Amino acid sequence: MTDNSSPSGFELEEAGAYEEAAVAFARTGFKLLLNSEFKIGGKGTNEGIDWLLNSISCDRRVGNHRRLEYIGKLCLPLLEDERDTTADELDVGMVTELIGDVVLMLGTDAEMTASEYYDRAGEYFVDLDWRADLRTAEPLYDMGYRAIQHFSEFHDGPLPVNPETISFQERLDRKREFARQLREGDHQ
Repeated sequence: MTDNSSPSGFELEEAGAYEEAAVAFARTGFKLLLNSEFKIGGKGTNEGIDWLLNSISCDRRVGNHRRLEYIGKLCLPLLEDERDTTADELDVGMVTELIGDVVLMLGTDAEMTASEYYDRAGEYFVDLDWRADLRTAEPLYDMGYRAIQHFSEFHDGPLPVNPETISFQERLDRKREFARQLREGDHQ
């Protein structure tokens, strides 16, 4: 039985209760993944991953590395499977960008650095009209973007609240710069 009077992850995060927000986001994410049976490309799986990205973002801000590492180790292969099974270039680029976001928030390099994932994502965005294509793709990735944007905001980073205000390439450029600044200790 759940307590419907409990504050949401969003409310907890807004109040600066990052530890509690991370747990709330993780609970929702795992519930969605379990209900979707981890079906790659399924709405529940994608939404579950997005909620877990928000959990990682909160855990990183509060310094809880153990939980974020385990959740990240779960998210990365799910995102890689998603990327490897979709034929749509825009989706491949967006998922590749999300993998870079996870690597950045984990604070470690997986197969590649976050910037290398952003470079690879950029290859998929080169021929896209970001204003037209963004309208169809971005809603699927809003929660994932929210995680990295709030993480960036916490560190006085360069990402706008509304991703529609910049192009795909400009967003990737800003993420690369943010990754560089985090590596060099230019941010908290």
